[in-house]
Amino acid sequence: MKVTGALLVIAVFTAFGIIKSMSLSGRAKCLREVIDALRYISSELQSAATPIPEIFAELYRLSGPETGQMFLRLKENMASLSDMSFGELWQTALQDRSLNLSAYQRDELGRLGLYLGRYPAGEQCAAIDACIMHLESEHEAALGRAREGRKLYTGLGLTTGLMFAAVLF
Repeated sequence: MKVTGALLVIAVFTAFGIIKSMSLSGRAKCLREVIDALRYISSELQSAATPIPEIFAELYRLSGPETGQMFLRLKENMASLSDMSFGELWQTALQDRSLNLSAYQRDELGRLGLYLGRYPAGEQCAAIDACIMHLESEHEAALGRAREGRKLYTGLGLTTGLMFAAVLF
C-alpha cells in the first residue's frame, strides 16, 4: 500500500510539472496565432476587397479559441456603433486576460491599433509588418523558454514528488 501511495504522490507532482511546462508553450502558440492573423489582415488591407468586420469574422473562424474571441469581440464592438474609435476598440480587445500575452506584447499590439483604420493601407501594412517583426522575436524567445521550461518543470515535479514520497512513506 505504501508503494502505491508513493507512486501516486510522484505521479501527481510530475503531472503538475508537466501542466506548468505546457502553459509555457501556450504563449508561443498564442503569439503564432496573432502573427498569422496580422499577416492575414495585412494581405486583406492590400487587396482592399474585404471590410474590416468581415476580416475579423473570418479571423474568428480561423483562429484558436484565445485569439478568436478577441476578433469576435472586435467585430461585435464595431457592429454596436459605439462612440469609441477603432484604436480604442482594439485596445479594449487586447485587455482580455484570456490572451496569453505579456505586457510588452500587448503594448506592441496596442501601438498597432493607433494605425489601423486611421491611415492609408500602405502605412497600415507597414505598421503591421513592424509589429510582426517585434512579435516574431518574442515568439522565438517564447519557444526557447518553453523548451527550457518543459525539461525544468517536468524534472522539478518529478523531484518534488520523489522527495515527498520519501518523507511521507
